[in-house]
Amino acid sequence: MVVLAVVAAIVMVAVVTIEVAPRPAPAAVHQVDGISIHLAGQGRTSTGRFWFGYEYLNYSGRVNGYPYSYAPGQAIDIPIVLVQADVVNHTIGSATIAPPFTLQSVDPTFPAAVSPGDLMVRLEIEPPTAPGSYTAMVTLQVSS
Repeated sequence: MVVLAVVAAIVMVAVVTIEVAPRPAPAAVHQVDGISIHLAGQGRTSTGRFWFGYEYLNYSGRVNGYPYSYAPGQAIDIPIVLVQADVVNHTIGSATIAPPFTLQSVDPTFPAAVSPGDLMVRLEIEPPTAPGSYTAMVTLQVSS
């Protein structure tokens, strides 16, 4: 009888059931990685510089607050400081933004005369509702 109990103990196998919870899906990313602003139509000063310093202004990276995460349907306020370097006034006639973004409002309203010095422009944009990482492409149309 002792031999039989030892054999039974050796043959006994424990079955362990491990339940594994499914891994949650990664959170959808909604972010703006940067903004590129094209100052279209501007001329040059008597010293050869563009009226607003550069033809393109590009903002990205942590120092400029990007990437910027947002909730779908949330509008984003983008402040831009323009420096008009010419000695005469110039006009910003309009602002447009490339899809999939939508331009909600601009302050100041355009057309706006810009005298030499700084001008703060605020764009309110609606970013895409689909998940992803995006760069906003804005065009400011400038004239003399």
